Amino acid sequence: MTKALWAQRRDDDEGNDDESPLGSTFYALHFTFYTLHFTLYILHSKNMAKEMKYEAAIKRLEEIVENIENDELDLEQLNVNLKEAQGLIKLCREKLLKTEEEINKTLEGIEK
Repeated sequence: MTKALWAQRRDDDEGNDDESPLGSTFYALHFTFYTLHFTLYILHSKNMAKEMKYEAAIKRLEEIVENIENDELDLEQLNVNLKEAQGLIKLCREKLLKTEEEINKTLEGIEK
């Protein structure tokens, strides 16, 4: 559901003085769906990160930073993006360390 429809649905419900069980159920289902969707997204991102190249990870980190700086994310999206960024930073750090080790081994081989 788009943000505009969600806001309209919320505004419609706020206009009702009686507590509608249907409205509460709607919000609970929406929240559950939203949480499930982003959980699956994070799991997919973690699997993709294992195969992601350093340059692609840096590009994605730059996109996340840009979205945060431009206030383009709501609270839930911000949380998901920060978790994704954390995973990408870990991936980049591991790739840099591995590359450094390989370079050092190569240099040691040259010096012998």
